[in-house]
Amino acid sequence: MRRRRTAIQTFSLSFLDVICCGFGAVILLFVLTTGQRAAHLSDAASEYEAATRAVGDAVERATGRLGDLRGEQEHLEAERAAATSRLRQRRSDLAALLEALERVENESTATAAQVSTLEEQVAELPEPEPEPDPPPLPVPGTALRQYFTEFRLDGRHTAVLVEGSGGMIADTLAESMTIAARSDAARRDGPKWRRAVAATRWILANLSQPEYFQTFVFSTAAEPIAPAEHGGWARLGDRSAVQAAADGIEAWTPRGGANFEEAFTALARLDPLPDNIILIIDGLPTQGRRAPPGVEVDEPTRRQMLNDAVARLPPNVPVNVILFPNDGDPNAALEWWRVAIRSNGSFICPAPDWPRIN
Repeated sequence: MRRRRTAIQTFSLSFLDVICCGFGAVILLFVLTTGQRAAHLSDAASEYEAATRAVGDAVERATGRLGDLRGEQEHLEAERAAATSRLRQRRSDLAALLEALERVENESTATAAQVSTLEEQVAELPEPEPEPDPPPLPVPGTALRQYFTEFRLDGRHTAVLVEGSGGMIADTLAESMTIAARSDAARRDGPKWRRAVAATRWILANLSQPEYFQTFVFSTAAEPIAPAEHGGWARLGDRSAVQAAADGIEAWTPRGGANFEEAFTALARLDPLPDNIILIIDGLPTQGRRAPPGVEVDEPTRRQMLNDAVARLPPNVPVNVILFPNDGDPNAALEWWRVAIRSNGSFICPAPDWPRIN
């Protein structure tokens, strides 16, 4: 049997299968590729999201920092404004100071010119007389009252004699005897002796600046108490000598009798002789050649001893007497007044409150 001849077909089943398989492979490849790409895109999206968040955080931090910087900027601008204001004020103050300095310089120049003019005027003035030196032994209260009138406190060589007998302890004989029985300190504190010490200081402070002086304290014997330099004299300008004289009287303890012959004989040892004598006493002599120690004498004998003592005084020398009277010597004031008048000296019985130097 004859076979029927079949026509040749271009597309056969096998070809279609191949085509379908290829197309399926392409689709599979596309699907597989698309899945990987989606996963990759998802990862990239996650990365982009994380990056976006980081950027957001950075922006937020930058925004906060920007706010801080703006605050700092405002603070700095405020400080700058304050500093500028202070600078202006200081410039203004400096300008004022410069103006004041200029005025001071002008005034200084004018003052210098005035001073120069005054100096020229002073140079044309006559030389002033030198002021007297202050007393070597200042005594307070000397200007409160003028106690003495015509009492001589001058002389080139002045001798001050202070009686230091037991009668100089107190104003009455009984009180003197009572205090004399006590200690040396009690005798030095006797009321009359304190007056005698103060009177001596007053005299030394008010001497009219003789060149020389000497102070004696005497009872049965006479002792000079100012440090001697020239013939038994001390310089009044020597403050240490004046102070030593005052201290010597202060340290003396009243004792014994009153021998004026010894006191006046001590003056004869001075070279030259004094030209002024000041006595601080309380009565007539109680001892002398006519009455040795321990012998009680009556008033006529005491007047004779006074005459014997006066005979030993340097001739033609004024005797100035300060008498602190004793109740046992009623005629002492008259006798000593005669001595002072005959020698052209002075005589006083000062008031009970003299010398008040405190």
